[in-house]
Amino acid sequence: SFPTRRSSDLRTGTAFVFQDGVATKATWSKSSRDQQISLKDAEGKPLGLNPGQTWLTLVNSETDVTYTP
Repeated sequence: SFPTRRSSDLRTGTAFVFQDGVATKATWSKSSRDQQISLKDAEGKPLGLNPGQTWLTLVNSETDVTYTP
């Protein structure tokens, strides 16, 4: 089972963005509950998403994510 967290505890974390056949490790952040999620690449530059539908999946730890480049 996953640990329970309050929404106020969730401000930043690791993200993996899969788009255009490329996996990019990124950092997500959300400054407050009513703000959108911001994504930045390893160099701290904003990471955009392709137009259209986006799916988010939450996992307990980044070690739970596996993929073949």
